[in-house]
Amino acid sequence: MKKIVALLMVGCLLFSSCGGALASAPITDYTLEDKWELQMQGSGFKGQVSFAVEGDYAFGMDESLWQTLRMLLPAVTLDIRSMPRSENRDTQVQVLIRDEESAYMKVLTDGQQYVLRSNLLGEDEYNYAFDKQFDPSRLFTQGDEGKWPDLNKTLLRILTADEGWKEKAEPMFSVYTSRIALWMQEYMQVNGLENEDGYQTYMGCSIPAEDVKVFIKRMLAGLFEDEEMLSLLREVLTKDEQAAYLDKGNQEIFFIMLDLLPMEGDVEIQRVYDEKGTLILDTITLPFAENSSLSLLNITVQQVENLPTTTVSGSYRDGRSFEVNLRRVDEDTWTGSVRMDVAADEEKQLPAGVRAFVFNCAYDAGEETYDLENDLCQHLSDLSVLIKPAAEDTTGIRETTLSVRMDKTSKSSRRAATYITVDAALTDQESGSVLAMNVKCNTASPWTPDLIAGLETAPIRLDEMPLDEQQELGQMISVNADGWFRAQLMKLMSALEE
Repeated sequence: MKKIVALLMVGCLLFSSCGGALASAPITDYTLEDKWELQMQGSGFKGQVSFAVEGDYAFGMDESLWQTLRMLLPAVTLDIRSMPRSENRDTQVQVLIRDEESAYMKVLTDGQQYVLRSNLLGEDEYNYAFDKQFDPSRLFTQGDEGKWPDLNKTLLRILTADEGWKEKAEPMFSVYTSRIALWMQEYMQVNGLENEDGYQTYMGCSIPAEDVKVFIKRMLAGLFEDEEMLSLLREVLTKDEQAAYLDKGNQEIFFIMLDLLPMEGDVEIQRVYDEKGTLILDTITLPFAENSSLSLLNITVQQVENLPTTTVSGSYRDGRSFEVNLRRVDEDTWTGSVRMDVAADEEKQLPAGVRAFVFNCAYDAGEETYDLENDLCQHLSDLSVLIKPAAEDTTGIRETTLSVRMDKTSKSSRRAATYITVDAALTDQESGSVLAMNVKCNTASPWTPDLIAGLETAPIRLDEMPLDEQQELGQMISVNADGWFRAQLMKLMSALEE
């Protein structure tokens, strides 16, 4: 009898342990993130964004602006619906003021071009089309006719291209990075030194600015012969950028510009390894041309108090300087500091000063759990950022926190909708005021989307309009948006008076 009782007790313990495990561990062979990504390829998407504002003043913001935000934002809701079909997608955003539609925007895409319609574009609701390489900022720039496209914006467009493009580009870019590495080897010097920290290996090179110009010419000549790379770059650059930077006919212009470019100083690179071959210091110093506002930039990666630390510092030609430090405490925690000289602003009557603050950033990825009783998969993650003014700050930075919580949930069935809720709050720790945002979205049963191919009339091509017409449209959008904003404020003020 005792043996039977003992076996029953063991059985109860086993089943209770298994029950507890099932209640906390996912039972699916895919994560909520996997499920969301798969559903977004063929299911509908619905979402709402709402806002909240608390407190009388915050973040050193102008009081009238803060009061405007207090009045307007809590009344605003963004309603978003999106539906894919193969390479096509139909997305609509409605701006609701106190649950009544106030503005809308509809965007169609077939993967290569976009079509936009909005009541903010004018009384007549035209469809405007443009390729994905089109730069919308052209609508809001004045006097740029004939100007050379901004190289910084061009480089940023390449750096922020989608992951699919970067995956295609990686093997081709690696060819050019390998050429750079081989070229640098020509200047590299290696020395060993025994010190109190043990044996260390120093690798460094100093490359004269004129040699850098020669190498850039060599790289450009190779690029203009590399049709595969040029074709790839055309996928992400605007037509103006392609005409300026990818046309081989401009090669000699670039060479002349490089020859005339005044540039002093050397490119300095240094790497230090310990006796185990571990990189303990990696630094590069770059000089800039005399016509650049920046005169020098230094990037250093090293171990500080046994923590990997990156420092970016530089100086401007007017004497100002800056320094940014980022230290990785562990896999999900970072600390750092920022210090920069601020120039005087005569228009706003602000004196020169120093902007300086420290920050901490922590991310808790969380773990996916499963509630057997409610058949609920859930994944919570949190991000927190703290900014504190440094003693030398003269710009009035306030202690501020940002908190973001993301909650993903779904039933275990593959066909069950996936829900995501995001709560974000920016808090002025000195006044207690809060600017908050709530996002609720979910995958939904598919519906029939509108397609570009199904439009009754051909849309107006934005990217084929002359620049002056683009800028006229941009002015109209600005006027309409300003009028809409003022009208909503007047309605809200009237409602409050009633």
